[in-house]
Amino acid sequence: MRPLLIALLVTACGVATNADAQSRRQNPVVTWGKAGVSFEEYRADSIACATEAYYLDISNTSAAQRLVAASRQFQSIDDNRPRPQTRPLRTDEIANFAADQGSTMSHYRPDRQFEAIEDIQQHNLDSCLIHRGYHQFRLTETQQQELRRLDRRSDERRLYLHRLAADAEVLRRQSL
Repeated sequence: MRPLLIALLVTACGVATNADAQSRRQNPVVTWGKAGVSFEEYRADSIACATEAYYLDISNTSAAQRLVAASRQFQSIDDNRPRPQTRPLRTDEIANFAADQGSTMSHYRPDRQFEAIEDIQQHNLDSCLIHRGYHQFRLTETQQQELRRLDRRSDERRLYLHRLAADAEVLRRQSL
């Protein structure tokens, strides 16, 4: 029973994630730049700000506290569910277990809590970059096509983004 429930939850989360990814692909790419920034400073600033956002202490946020409460509720449901040690589980026992799981998901909305945490981290990242003198700008369709052509982990991609991010004219024309 438990592997089936986990598989259903993972599948449901995967569908939501795929929908979010598709939505992001349809939106224009927004990135950060600072006129005249060297490649070394650009990389150092992006790594420093991303690291700061990643390690941000979110333990006292309502989103993190709701995730902890949800986790405890899921554990309680699992601890109290009938175990098929001496007999097969009845249909009503399985249905009640699934209903308790669904009710907990609906009440705590873990997906929304993770989104809230991502928003907090994104705000921290944005603030860090602004503090270092960066500004947001939107890539043109042509620039987005070129970016999609480049491997995400390649130096060629990093250099391409830096070239755009350091160009005062690009920042002036495409600034948000």
